[in-house]
Amino acid sequence: MNTTTEDSELAVLVSLLQESICESANLKQLSRVWTEIGMNEAQRHERRERIVLHVNDLLEEMSSEELNLKMKLEESFESNKAELQDLCKQLSLKEEDVPSGSEMPLYQRESFVRGRVDALNKMKFDRKKRLKRIMEMESSMCTSLGEVSQLKAVYKSETVPSEEDLKSFRTRVEDLEFTLNERRSIFQDLCNKVSNIWAELEEEPHGYFSTAHKDKSPPLVLSTAEMCNIEEAYKQIVTAAARLEGSALEIREKIQSLWTRLNVPEEEQMAFNQAHLGHKPRVIAMLKEELDRLTELKKANMKLLICNTRTELHKAWDKCHYGDSQRREFLPAFSDDYRDDVLGDLESELDRVNGFYRDNEELFQKVEKRETMWTQYQELVAKSSDPKRLFSARGGQLLKDQQLQKQIKKDLGKLEKGLTAELKQWEEDCERYFIVQDSRYLDTIQSQWEQTGKQKQMEKEKRQIVKEEQTMMEMTYGSKPITPLKKIMKRPAASPLTMPAKMRKVGQSPCVSATSNSVRSLNRPPRSTSRVTRTAKTPLYTPQKRSAMLKARRVLKDKNSQLPPPDPTSESFISQISHINASLASAGTYTDFQKGASSQPRSSVVPRTSSRTDFT
Repeated sequence: MNTTTEDSELAVLVSLLQESICESANLKQLSRVWTEIGMNEAQRHERRERIVLHVNDLLEEMSSEELNLKMKLEESFESNKAELQDLCKQLSLKEEDVPSGSEMPLYQRESFVRGRVDALNKMKFDRKKRLKRIMEMESSMCTSLGEVSQLKAVYKSETVPSEEDLKSFRTRVEDLEFTLNERRSIFQDLCNKVSNIWAELEEEPHGYFSTAHKDKSPPLVLSTAEMCNIEEAYKQIVTAAARLEGSALEIREKIQSLWTRLNVPEEEQMAFNQAHLGHKPRVIAMLKEELDRLTELKKANMKLLICNTRTELHKAWDKCHYGDSQRREFLPAFSDDYRDDVLGDLESELDRVNGFYRDNEELFQKVEKRETMWTQYQELVAKSSDPKRLFSARGGQLLKDQQLQKQIKKDLGKLEKGLTAELKQWEEDCERYFIVQDSRYLDTIQSQWEQTGKQKQMEKEKRQIVKEEQTMMEMTYGSKPITPLKKIMKRPAASPLTMPAKMRKVGQSPCVSATSNSVRSLNRPPRSTSRVTRTAKTPLYTPQKRSAMLKARRVLKDKNSQLPPPDPTSESFISQISHINASLASAGTYTDFQKGASSQPRSSVVPRTSSRTDFT
C-alpha cells in the first residue's frame, strides 16, 4: 500500500478518534469525577497520560493482531497454492493460474485458492471412491475367473486415477463381467445337456457335474483351465453316450439283417423295436440277448441265410453300381456251397460294401442324380430330332421341351463340374479310381458326351446326304409340288371320270402310270359327252365312299414311297422313257395342235390335255 493511502487511512482514524472522544460520555464523566474529587492539574495530567498510554497499548495490540492475521492469510495462501498445484498434478489436470497481488487483494486471493483446493479435494475423493469400487468389482471377478487382479498390482491406495484411467478400468470390469457371464452360461448349458444324457441313460449324476447338478449353481472358480476341464468332462460323457448309441445301432443292424434273412414277420419286428427304444444299458442288454437268439437260429437255417445274404449283397452291389466283372470277382456269391465259412465270407463282403456305400453315400447320390438327368437330357434330344413332333405337339409343347432341355443341360453341367472335382479329390485321397459299372466314372462322363457329339455329327451328315440325293433327283427328274392334306380335303368329291388314274390303277408303277395318263388325256372324249346327269339333291358320293377314296389314296402313297428310286442307267428305265417320248411324239407338235384348233369350230367344252408327267 502506498504512502498516500496510509496518510488518508491515518487521517480517517484520527478523525474518528476525535469524534469519538469528543462525543464520548465517559471522558466527560471522568472530567466531572476529577473535579468533584478535587484533583489538581498534575494528577489530571498523569491520568490523561495513562489514558493515552492505554489507547496506544490498545492500538499496538490491534496492530499486532492485524499483522498476525495478514501473516496467516499469506501462509494459507501459499499453502493452498502449493496444494492446488499438487492436486492438479495428482488429478492430471492443467496447472491453474493463481491471481497476483496486483490483480486481487490478499484475502480474496486466499479465499479463491482455498475454494479451488476444496473443489479439487472433493474431485480427488470422488475418484478414489470410484477407483475403490471398481477395484473391488475387478478383484471379485478375477477371483471367480481364477485370474490375478491387475488394478491392485498397478494402483495403490494413495494413487489418484485420471478420468481416462477410470474409463479403461470400467471397460476391463465390463469385459470381465461379460466373460464371467458367458462362462457361467456355457457351464449351465453343459449341465443341462449332461442332465438330459443322464436321464436318457437312466443313470445317477456322477463325476465332475454331480455337485453342480445337485446345487444347481456353477462352481466358484471358472478359470480357463477349469473351463477346459469342464468341456473335457462333457466330451467324455458325450463320447460314452455316443459309444452306447453306436453299439445299440450296430446291434440293431445285425438284428435287422438276421430278421431279413430268417424271414421274421414284420409284426414281430415292430413289436420288438417299440418295446426296446433308445440306447440305455438295459436296452442294449436286451438287444444282445435277441442277437444271440437269432445267431442260434442262423446256425440252424444256414441255407436260407446264405440265400438271403446273397440277395442282400446283390442289392448292396446295385446301390454301389457294381458291374458284372466286379461282381464275378467275388466267387462265394455265385457258388452252390452252404457252409458256415461261405456265410462268413458273404457277411464280410456285405459289411464291406455297405460300409463303402455309407462312406461315399453323398457321391453315389450325386451319381444317381446325374444319371437321371442324363437320361432326361437324352430323351429330350431324341425327341427334338423326331420330325413327327411337329404334327403332334399342341399348346406350345415344342417351346416347353426346348426350354426344359436347355435347363437340364445347364443343371447337368453344374452338377458334373462339382461331381468331377469331388471324384478327383476322392481318387487322389484313396489312390484308386471311382468305378461305376466296371469303368471309371470320370471316363464314362467324358465318353458319353463324346458319343453324343459323334451322334449329332452323324445325324447332320446323314441329313446332308439325304438333302444332296434329293437335290440330285430333282435336278434329274424335276420336282413335284406336294399338295397339303388340308387342301385335298377341301376339294369336291371326285367322280370316276374325274378321279386320277393313279387311284384307279393302284398296282402300276410310276412310269407306266405317267405314260397311260398322257396317252389317255389325248384320246379322252369331251367331258360333256360322258357326264352323267343327276339331280341336284342327290350327292355324287356319300361320306363313306369319300372316306374310302381317301384311304385308297393313302395306301397308294405308302406303296409308292416304298418303291426304290429308278436307276437312270437301267434298261427298264430307258425303255420306259423311250415309250413316253414315243407317245408324246405321236401326239404331234404344238404347231399341229394350233392348226387343228383353228380349223375346228369353237366349243364351250374342250377336252383337257395333260402334259404333266407324274413320277409319284
